[in-house]
Amino acid sequence: MPGLSRSPPLTSPDHVLRGFTSQPKNKISDFTNTVDLDYEYEYNDQLKEAFAVPVPPPLPLRLLATEPLTPLDGNTDLVTELRDNEVARLGFSVPETRGQRLLVRLDELKVPNTGTYMLRGFLHPSDVEFQPEDGEFTRRFGAGYVTLWRAHPHGHHGHDGPPVAHHPVSRTARFDVTSTLNSLGANGADLAFTLQFIPAPSPTGVPPHPVPPLDEVELKEVRMEVYS
Repeated sequence: MPGLSRSPPLTSPDHVLRGFTSQPKNKISDFTNTVDLDYEYEYNDQLKEAFAVPVPPPLPLRLLATEPLTPLDGNTDLVTELRDNEVARLGFSVPETRGQRLLVRLDELKVPNTGTYMLRGFLHPSDVEFQPEDGEFTRRFGAGYVTLWRAHPHGHHGHDGPPVAHHPVSRTARFDVTSTLNSLGANGADLAFTLQFIPAPSPTGVPPHPVPPLDEVELKEVRMEVYS
């Protein structure tokens, strides 16, 4: 019809992104070149060719064994301990067959709905005091972290029901503890794998808002995996 104003298609470079209408850059075309956004990627193929560094193919890994890790405090379960203390300590026994890699797997870790948080993992002797603020402790025993990003709900056109999350409701996370264990030189030592809950900071570095409540922390179980 004459005089009818139509918005560009959602895939058009001229489409204005929702939530960016008040920003200087608000169209799809403004975000197609990373250099214009003050960053760019390194291209691995170009680097390998430039430096002629041979890259061996990845070794095939085979799962040899798996077993559950349980809280050192036998009077509570993992989720309850983590919610009550923001820390959960699990017993970790070095298997007779250590294989090439040892991983700790978190099964069915719930994606939060109210805020983003991290779980940091540490593998350390169970008689060593847990001191995550100590840089030396973190350097020696840190096994990495996993970030749980808050799910973003969205609605459907023509649907009157409540908004639904477009993220999976849970995920599997793994910590590779191989190098940490090797650095300990432990063979059958009394070890603990400790999980620490940390609300992720905002982009400005201030405490996040809203802070994800600890009752958002849910997972099915934690297991050790041994790979050849």
